[in-house]
Amino acid sequence: MTEINPQTPNGEENVPPVDPEEILERIRISSEQLITATQNFIEWTKADKTIVIEELIRMRNFCDAVIEANPITYQLSSIMKKIELNEPTLRKLLHDVGVDIDVNAENPQEAITQEDLIALLADRAGSREGDLLAEFIRGNRRIFTNC
Repeated sequence: MTEINPQTPNGEENVPPVDPEEILERIRISSEQLITATQNFIEWTKADKTIVIEELIRMRNFCDAVIEANPITYQLSSIMKKIELNEPTLRKLLHDVGVDIDVNAENPQEAITQEDLIALLADRAGSREGDLLAEFIRGNRRIFTNC
């Protein structure tokens, strides 16, 4: 069993950070280190890659479970603003691509998942709305091309 507050190599208690920004930065740094170590292992060794692949599958399963339990959501109002559509039109478009949404409701604060929004993006690909949706979903996040 993993200790909640394991000790550092010097025997001091390792207190987890409370600041969410600090935790996110540690996750980002750890992710970069994992990517680099994995790439180096694959590129520079002739060792059996089975163990590292199994570990990556274990992490993928964990990540999939976290993402499923905590989906990214967007409020209709922010989508409407970005793609310049009114609420009834946006609701109809979402419903037409299979999103479980009440087309007659009036609630711009209602949230839909990123998965739902991607379904609309796929349907509207190549259109003005599709291009704006892609830009909206991408936001300011980094795009990885070396994976």
